Formats: sequence, C-alpha cells, structure tokens
Amino acid sequence: QFQASPIGEPINSLVFHDIDDGDSSNEILCTAVGDSGEIQIWALPSSSSGISDNKASRIATATGVHSDKIISLKTMVLPSGDAKYGEKHVLFSASKDGTFALWDLSNNGGLIVSYHCVDVNDDNTLTCADVSNPTMSGCRIGFDSNNV
Repeated sequence: QFQASPIGEPINSLVFHDIDDGDSSNEILCTAVGDSGEIQIWALPSSSSGISDNKASRIATATGVHSDKIISLKTMVLPSGDAKYGEKHVLFSASKDGTFALWDLSNNGGLIVSYHCVDVNDDNTLTCADVSNPTMSGCRIGFDSNNV
C-alpha cells in the first residue's frame, strides 16, 4: 500500500507492466495525476524483484512533453527484429494538449520520441487516444478530439 498521488489529487490514468528479462521480473506501475502532464513510474515490490521492504518506490518522473491532463497510458513490448538487442518495454502516453509520447521503461522512463499531432485551443482538445500493439512494421495511433 502506498500513496501514488498527493492527497486530494485524482489519478487520471494508471497502468501496470511486468518486465520479465529472463533473470528477474520487475513490476512497474505508471500513474498520471492531476493536470500537470507528469507521469510517475513506480517499482512495485515482488518476491522476484529483490525489493524487501514491501514498499513501492518512485523510480522516475516522465516530464517535459505533456502540458495538460494525461488521457491515455498504455504499456507495450516493442520487438527489435534483432535478437541481440532484445525487446524494448515502452509506455505510450497521450495528453489533452495533443501530444503523444513513447517512454523507455527499461531505461528509467527516458523519452524515446514525442509528437504534437493535434492543434488544440479553447474549443478543441484531445479527448481519447489509443495505440495498437506493435509489430515489426510499426503501430497505429487512433485519437479523437472535440470541437465545441
């Protein structure tokens, strides 16, 4: 049990991901809180992770891309196409401000790439977004915005 957000701040989105690298398993929880556009990445205790105090620990804060409320989080495993590089565990995020990002969960939430796909203003914001499971040819992003 842990407090994943400041008291009074709602969690807008969360996603769980298990990184199994063959030697150990690392359980990750990603949370988006409030309207800041920040994503908190937490390591969760598990019997195989070696975390012994049974407390979640924040391992990273993903910032610098989104300037508004996160509306979508999704974890994925990207195939490398080359066995020596292995798979890449990533987090997809989308914000009301029209930005999308991919974050590297294997590298403390480092930014891989970001895009500004929708021009937003007082009358138009991103309302929902999702991404397809990746294949060797890529993945597809779908989204909707409102026009008031």
